[in-house]
Amino acid sequence: MPSVLVYSTAPITTISEVKDKLDNALADKRDKWQIELKLYRANSASFQDTERAGTTLITVTTSLEKGKVFVYSRSSAIVAGEEMAPDMLSKMQSLWVLRQTFKCEGQVYNLDGVLVRVANTFVQGNYKGLLVEIESDSEDLLDKAKAIVSQCEIPGQVPDEMANSLIEKIQKYQVLIR
Repeated sequence: MPSVLVYSTAPITTISEVKDKLDNALADKRDKWQIELKLYRANSASFQDTERAGTTLITVTTSLEKGKVFVYSRSSAIVAGEEMAPDMLSKMQSLWVLRQTFKCEGQVYNLDGVLVRVANTFVQGNYKGLLVEIESDSEDLLDKAKAIVSQCEIPGQVPDEMANSLIEKIQKYQVLIR
């Protein structure tokens, strides 16, 4: 489903205010929302060719896709089951070096058929800001996102483009952690 990501460097207490406004708008509280994104850099000692020396690898786990680990590099992605992930990650240790860990922890709401995910974001355990993802099949998603952001007084601006796939979302998350 297409979604819109809104990011703000608002104070850590802002999430409570946004959750209160969503509750007041009669949004149905659904599940917890968690994302863990790990950014790896190629280990220069393991790669002889200069082509791979500066590349990155990203692993993503999310509460929305339980039991799956998404691995993304160079515009391609694979999905690994949770059982396979530890073996794969241990084999990767000599090739890739962990550089950053990005985590989101928050809540999912349903507001008139539109999913609104609200989470605090952390990089290396340090608070960075508020991430809001608004998702719907509706053709007027950008207008609905702007209305929700305005109604709930969510800090940040609604971008002019949507993320239509997991890879696009990962690319947008990657921009946030830099």
